[in-house]
Amino acid sequence: MAQITTALIQELRMKTNAGMMDCKKALEASNGNMEEAIDVLRKKGIAKAATRSDREAKEGVIRIKLNATKTEAYMLQLTSETDFVSRNDKFHALADELIELLSQAKTSSLDDFLKEKTKSTKTVQDLVDEFSGVIGEKINLAKVVTTKATDKDLIGSYIHSNNKIGVVLVLENGKGQDELGKDLCMHIAASKPTCINVNEIPMDDLAREKDILKTQAINEGKPEAMAEKIVEGKIRKYYEEVCLLEQNFVKDPSVKIKDLVATTGKGSSIASFVRFNIG
Repeated sequence: MAQITTALIQELRMKTNAGMMDCKKALEASNGNMEEAIDVLRKKGIAKAATRSDREAKEGVIRIKLNATKTEAYMLQLTSETDFVSRNDKFHALADELIELLSQAKTSSLDDFLKEKTKSTKTVQDLVDEFSGVIGEKINLAKVVTTKATDKDLIGSYIHSNNKIGVVLVLENGKGQDELGKDLCMHIAASKPTCINVNEIPMDDLAREKDILKTQAINEGKPEAMAEKIVEGKIRKYYEEVCLLEQNFVKDPSVKIKDLVATTGKGSSIASFVRFNIG
């Protein structure tokens, strides 16, 4: 049995808003596994789903840069331990230097990028480590991505005013659809989809969600046959939470994103998107 510490219980409580005793019992039942403990609480109906952003409570900034022809976009996430450091001008200067280097390296592999040499022959990892030593707290280049498109496509991008949410989107055959691209990026920033459509939901994630919903219904005293029907209804809500095309447009909730693209996209379609989030 793993040791269930007060810190572990507190972490679970922060992620789920469940009571301390409920969190303790859930951790005991899951042998200290945080993800399984969250599922235990959800099955009891006393916890919400913990999103990826709930699990990454950090400080830092996001940077995005497009190439001259707007056929490539580069995005990175640089994190710090405190908000004080993330607002430091030198920290922002480091983020600016790193995004320039990424635009030259053109890689989506964090490991490869950290090994890239700078003009001074130092690696990117050296730059980050040296700054970390000077500033006195851990600085981490957490994520990088390079997105490519053809000259017929549109690459849309958006960084929220706090520099903690960034989105890059490819609208296939969307050249000239700048307004739609901007709207979609802002929507993704606000609504946190994890995939484009239902077919992209990992089978394991879908099975897990159905199991949780069914267990909730049975725990509420519903017969198994009725529980199955309840799951069918509630799973649609899950699709709206995670699938971009199934979501209601934030600027006009009466319109679904799939209908927005169909009616205003002039034959374009959403090919891909990446959303970075800090905090």
